[in-house]
Amino acid sequence: MLPGAVVVPQTADEVVKAVRLCREFGVPFVPRGSGTSLSGGSLPVADGLVIALNRLNRILKLDPGERLAVVGAGRLQPAGHAGRAARLSTSRPIRPASRSAPSAETSPSMPHAGAHCLKYGMTSNHVIGIKAVLATGEVVDLGGESVEEPDLT
Repeated sequence: MLPGAVVVPQTADEVVKAVRLCREFGVPFVPRGSGTSLSGGSLPVADGLVIALNRLNRILKLDPGERLAVVGAGRLQPAGHAGRAARLSTSRPIRPASRSAPSAETSPSMPHAGAHCLKYGMTSNHVIGIKAVLATGEVVDLGGESVEEPDLT
């Protein structure tokens, strides 16, 4: 289906505003990171809104000592293998077949694993925290930045 419109927020606050407006006016929406949609994870709804998250692509925190990366929802998977984040590559063993396309937003929700999944688990096994915007517009923090925190993801 073709969406009614696409919005490309620059900040997390703009995502929250878009979701709240959709709720207020009864407009269906689909969040979209980057990806191929071969698995159908973010198919548009007719006359709905696509909230494209690919501009939320910053590395917010990088701590190689703790093997921790906090990234925006639109951060592409190759970021774990290039540039500043290359030092964390041993803690990000997942190599989905479409690794040049999926973003951080799609990875925990889709069964990305690739050839290394038997040894290292799937992407969701490496996520310890998520900040999410619910369909109500409420922002929730699930898990955290430490494996010591409750696993709510």
